[in-house]
Amino acid sequence: MLNVAITELYSQKGFGDENYIAPVLYTNPIDKNQIRIGRIEFEGNEFFNDFQLSSIIVSKVTSESLPHEVMAYYYDNVKKIDVTPEYLKKTLLLNLQEYNNELFFFIESKAKNDIETLKEFYNTNGFHDASAKFAFYPDTNQYQNVLKFYVNEGERYKIAALNYTGLDSLPEALQNDISKIRIIEEGEYYEEGKVIDEVNSIYNFLQNNGYFFSEYYFEPVTIYTDSLKDTINVNFLPGKRYRIANVWYTDSTNGNKAVASSMKNKNLTFKKGDWYSREKIRQSERNLNSLGVFQSVTIDTTDFSEGDEALNISVFMRYKDPRSWNAGFFINQTTETNNYFNFGLEGDFSYKNIFGAAENFSLYGNTTIKNYTGKLFPSFREFELQGRIGFLFQQPLILIVDNTRFGLETRFEYELSRYRDMLLRKISVPRARIPFKLPSLTYLNRGYFEFILEEERPMDSIQTTQTELNQDILQYSILQRYFDDAPVFKPTALIFGGALIGDSKNHPFTPNHGNYSFISADFGFLDISQYARFIFQRNDYFSSRFQRHIVHATKFRMGNIFLFNPDGYVPFDRQFYAGGANSVRGWQARTLHAYDEDAWENPDNFEEGEDPKQEFEDFSNLIGNAGLLEISYEFRYQFTQSRDMTPAVAEQLANLGFALFFDAGNAFDWYASEGNELPFFEYFDPSNWGYSAGVGIRYKTPIGPIRFDVALPIYGPVYRKKDWIGDREDVLGDLQFHISIGNPF
Repeated sequence: MLNVAITELYSQKGFGDENYIAPVLYTNPIDKNQIRIGRIEFEGNEFFNDFQLSSIIVSKVTSESLPHEVMAYYYDNVKKIDVTPEYLKKTLLLNLQEYNNELFFFIESKAKNDIETLKEFYNTNGFHDASAKFAFYPDTNQYQNVLKFYVNEGERYKIAALNYTGLDSLPEALQNDISKIRIIEEGEYYEEGKVIDEVNSIYNFLQNNGYFFSEYYFEPVTIYTDSLKDTINVNFLPGKRYRIANVWYTDSTNGNKAVASSMKNKNLTFKKGDWYSREKIRQSERNLNSLGVFQSVTIDTTDFSEGDEALNISVFMRYKDPRSWNAGFFINQTTETNNYFNFGLEGDFSYKNIFGAAENFSLYGNTTIKNYTGKLFPSFREFELQGRIGFLFQQPLILIVDNTRFGLETRFEYELSRYRDMLLRKISVPRARIPFKLPSLTYLNRGYFEFILEEERPMDSIQTTQTELNQDILQYSILQRYFDDAPVFKPTALIFGGALIGDSKNHPFTPNHGNYSFISADFGFLDISQYARFIFQRNDYFSSRFQRHIVHATKFRMGNIFLFNPDGYVPFDRQFYAGGANSVRGWQARTLHAYDEDAWENPDNFEEGEDPKQEFEDFSNLIGNAGLLEISYEFRYQFTQSRDMTPAVAEQLANLGFALFFDAGNAFDWYASEGNELPFFEYFDPSNWGYSAGVGIRYKTPIGPIRFDVALPIYGPVYRKKDWIGDREDVLGDLQFHISIGNPF
């Protein structure tokens, strides 16, 4: 009871206006001068939570790493054994002291600085009268020291006025544009960060509209304690407005062919006579660097003419070697349509700037294991293999229309693919794409147009065992009949299409905020493949600015194919598949779809010795679906780097993370079965979806996390089992394991 009373006394307010440190505290058993912090608490804070405040102070809880705990355990036990050699005790003690040097202990000066940090943090958010103090005392219930900060937030001040001076000399049109930038209104709560953002927006506007020497400064904020309001005065000094007089190029070619001036000019977003714009200078640097010809590009001003209010621009370019050979192992994950995970060997030779317009000509070849997302240890027969050779001609910029930039990529390819016992040949002559970039202010900021003329020819005949399954090879039998007595090359698809992409992710592989959108449409025009295909995908990423290591990620993806010729086919890489590491993870890759149970689960439909389930999986991989809908949510947690561990251990721990996920969706209208067609609006009926949930481990790498996911189907078409998990036997046998690289979306 006495201990409880002491703890309650220490934890009460009432130490006066000053900070308080208890005379008796728990110390480090190795070094009595090191006073541990068992926990940190806050009291009186209402507007900001404990996590937000603890993230800005220097004092931290004294926490030990696992190696430290193990070392302390052995030292505590070894020193009690009389026969233990003294040198061993000293060695363990020295190692333990090294760990202690990495721990956070209580230091009074740091705690006092934390008080000032807290008051300043509150002050910059409108709580000008906020005060704080700390008490450091022992908790005799839990045998640890508590560092408690007492905060008196006070009232939050509002903005009486935000005044700008020096802008009245600008042209009226620019003043009108600046008025649209201003978003802070009278009566809002004072928030220094928001004020600075608005001021910087105006400053950037001036810098991008000719005011090269513009600057600004804040006057001290006027605080009215009686009305709890602030007046902020910002003085702008725009200076003179400058136009661009001349643009000079300096080429450091290292003996290589220089890029033509016309191509350089196309990649500049400014020209002679334009008002100076810092953003256009930086965008021009990015455009030139994206050509792939230069090691570096630097654009800067040279000299000024005070009388003419004009300046000259210098563009300095250092060239790369235009020839390059590459070979090696590769890993990639397609992100725009199928999200397949592939790996293999590749090699290429490329020659850049061959005609002086930053073109790229490449010869390439690769062997690929495709879509490896289904099983942990598949047999060799279960791999989908692909070999490809071809050449690429790429022109990064061919046309500019109203600030939209168009390029050109043309490929001629010969490809052989094998899955199970099926060999497929594909020849593309050509496969052309026109990528384009839209102005950066638009939501959809890039895209492409596509033209494909290709032949997709089965090299093997597929035999069915029963007439009931004749429909199941419809897509292949159509092609086989089409190629009867056909010449060496006979096109099977003439495709025109395009896509728009919006990408505001803050990181290409591990985003914690932003979004990604993909909208595409393509059309087949040959008699054998007349179709229209549409895809929409939207990914969103959310995290608190105080908890960037915790991410909430969502995905919505849907697509549908309209087949205009009922006796035609859809190119296999244009069909939809569900299930796998980047889809609904409770199913193996491509095996999630509706099917005719009477046909596929009846052993009588198969010859003796054939495994109906194996046949089902084979056809699921070979033949896709006409529709798709997927919805996913993933909670991602990345471990933070601990300061109380050795740097090597802390860095490795910070690369680890885990994820909890929930997936839903299905693929519809399987081309290997008739009678399962659904009207498009029924795709959105949740009773037609498969559902799965699971957990995953992540290890961060420069190209995205290596991940291991375990998922369990909760509801949906599990082969030869009940739809609902509660009605199934051997539920753990339904677990699906996936290994992949990169986030699933």
